[in-house]
Amino acid sequence: KSPGLESVMQVAGSAWRAPAGALLSLLEDRRELRTVLLAAVHAFVGQMSDSAVSIGSTTIEQRLARRLLLASLRLGAPQLALTHEALAKLLAVRRSGVTVALHMLEARKVIRSRRNLVEILDYEGLTEAAGEDALSYTEPGALPSR
Repeated sequence: KSPGLESVMQVAGSAWRAPAGALLSLLEDRRELRTVLLAAVHAFVGQMSDSAVSIGSTTIEQRLARRLLLASLRLGAPQLALTHEALAKLLAVRRSGVTVALHMLEARKVIRSRRNLVEILDYEGLTEAAGEDALSYTEPGALPSR
């Protein structure tokens, strides 16, 4: 772990970890890997930029919808094991704000929220709730239709 850097897992899963030297060697030897990783980094930086902009220009409901879409995309599943508390930390808002936003999305029938679980019912509706260009750096067709 590097000083000042921290990784936080919001949901259970697996990840790869490699020493920087070994990764550099692989990137030099395997051009395809380099291309794929650079594309992923570019998309991630774009998503982070969009997230920063959305903090000051969108509602909690829109930010929550966007985060749920991105989490579902990364996990490849419509069920997300996330607590209200974890979502509040992720969005840097009060837990009560997340609860209200979840209820608003449930009223639109785009999600179902239960204890420690959010299930996406309607990807198109959730994308609409997230607002214009919510997933501008996401590959078209990446989200499943349901």
